[in-house]
Amino acid sequence: MKEILRLGLALFLICVISAAILSFVYGLSRERILSQKKQEELQGLRKVLPDALRIEKIEAGDLVYYIGYDKDNKDIGKAIIVSGKGYSSDIVSCVGIDNEGRILGIEILSQAETPGLGAKIAEPAFLSKFKRRNIKDIGSHDAITGATISSCAVINAIKEKIEALIQKLKK
Repeated sequence: MKEILRLGLALFLICVISAAILSFVYGLSRERILSQKKQEELQGLRKVLPDALRIEKIEAGDLVYYIGYDKDNKDIGKAIIVSGKGYSSDIVSCVGIDNEGRILGIEILSQAETPGLGAKIAEPAFLSKFKRRNIKDIGSHDAITGATISSCAVINAIKEKIEALIQKLKK
């Protein structure tokens, strides 16, 4: 019995020390991680709104979107960051649309899908299929064979959020 208590106490102390070290390291790196995430979002926004010289963040209730402006300060499109549940992870992407509702670009910001299958959603061959298409014209038939769950997660998240954005802008 004493041996079990001694081993249990040793294991408990190892866990407490490990948790304290992890907590300390997270505290040191938290700001850097958040900064890196913001930088990745900004790069994604610049890719999906390629002609925008200035991008402004708009918070309208529970909907957050971005407006891209050209050199004459004219609105050239909107962008939104969307998230959908893929096969093995949440897929976060950024999509830009012009003022007529055509897709300017899609950029995958984060995903952890199966390499060689679901990860194909981040490849230009998949993402370029949507360029210049109206948001109403995309659907599950655009999915990648063998990665239907992952590609449908991207498509459905984009359609849902863009349609919500369009409805919000009409008001």
